[in-house]
Amino acid sequence: WNSLARAAMRADVYSALAAMTARVLRTTPSGEAVERVAMWERANPASVAMARSTLAEVVAQPQIDLATLSVAVRSIRSLLARSDVR
Repeated sequence: WNSLARAAMRADVYSALAAMTARVLRTTPSGEAVERVAMWERANPASVAMARSTLAEVVAQPQIDLATLSVAVRSIRSLLARSDVR
């Protein structure tokens, strides 16, 4: 079960990151990747700040387990849900 849970979490992480990448590409003009991400972050400061805060707490945990990773993935998904959709 642990192996299946890790595989599912990995798939969730990849899916969330792919969705975030697609959102940045869809909502910013052509340019360098770093510039586009920075532009997207500036357009969504509150959402980005909340996700960064949560992810910083996750990373600061002495032990990161599946429950902790689940919170991290949910934070990324919430960031996308709260971000500016164009």
